[in-house]
Amino acid sequence: MTTYQTALSAFFILAGVGTVFLIIGAIRKISISKKYMRCTSYATGHVVDYYYKGEMRVGPIVEFADETGRAYKVKKQFRGYKQIVKVPNGGSSIWEDKRGYLHTRRGAIGRWRDCAEETWPIGLEMNVFYDPKAPTENNYVDRVLKDDVAVILFLTGLGLMLLGIIMNFVIQHA
Repeated sequence: MTTYQTALSAFFILAGVGTVFLIIGAIRKISISKKYMRCTSYATGHVVDYYYKGEMRVGPIVEFADETGRAYKVKKQFRGYKQIVKVPNGGSSIWEDKRGYLHTRRGAIGRWRDCAEETWPIGLEMNVFYDPKAPTENNYVDRVLKDDVAVILFLTGLGLMLLGIIMNFVIQHA
């Protein structure tokens, strides 16, 4: 195999994988954006319960009614989770920051249900935006969440394509 063929092979492999990542990231971004764009209806919901997903992930379940009066329950989603494990001599606590991350601090004392009840008391009003055609599938509570995974896939794809170009140049001029 000549140097030119080796350089071209490295370029096509890296650029091909990069293109796949780029396409997957773009498709994910478009599908999530379309989901949120379909959420044109608005309702005021109330916290009725809580969900626990393990690993200190907790959140409120919000019940709302659509225009016809039919009731739905939705889980509040978060952009991500940040944890502080085992704070000595302290209690557990949870809070949400402005960017949509749920912070959990696990201390020696405390239950997640108590923390959830402090943060989102039963009956607390929350805004729910939903798709009138599919309110249980397409909805969000309080705010649209940014999709970091799509951005990471897109940037990884661009990085691999750039690496393919650089390797092609380096191998040909070595």
